[in-house]
Amino acid sequence: MADQRLFISVEPPDEIKQAMYRELEPFRMAWSFIKWEIPEKLHVTVKFLGDVPEMKLGVIQSAAEGVAKRTAPFFVVLGGLGVFPNNRRPRVIWIGIRSGMKDFGKLHSAIEESFDDIGFPREKRRFSAHITVGRIRHPRFLDLPQESMCDHRFHSRKISLIRSRLTPKGSIYTTVAEYPFYLQGGRSSE
Repeated sequence: MADQRLFISVEPPDEIKQAMYRELEPFRMAWSFIKWEIPEKLHVTVKFLGDVPEMKLGVIQSAAEGVAKRTAPFFVVLGGLGVFPNNRRPRVIWIGIRSGMKDFGKLHSAIEESFDDIGFPREKRRFSAHITVGRIRHPRFLDLPQESMCDHRFHSRKISLIRSRLTPKGSIYTTVAEYPFYLQGGRSSE
């Protein structure tokens, strides 16, 4: 059995992915040195699992479903551009989360706990919810706009288990499964 490269994510609705992509058009034209993501790949990674043996897929799906059943839908407000690690030598350009960070934090903690129990160690870095929109191979200073942009709102109602297949032209994502949030009374805690 072959290994699968997997991650858990929250995905904005398709119409918001398309709107963000359109809003980034001037940047794609001006910053052609950035490898921009296509709308279908825009998401918030909650946990990267890495290369996983196919025989572990069942336990992963059970853990993800268990977390989703204990999670309430929550409101997310996206907005603003940022980079990792810094403006002088950026490697990743992203859209931030303006509201919903506490809920993302709770979701991330629940996933970390459940997945640690099944053999996926907790992430050592601090969790920072964001949507990666581009990657920079040869870092150079980026003068990011200060005005608010890519401001969109949606209700997060599920997590997705995504398979990432690496190809010479970039990664291809396939949704393995989606797990709806079941806990009632979901509201943003911010």
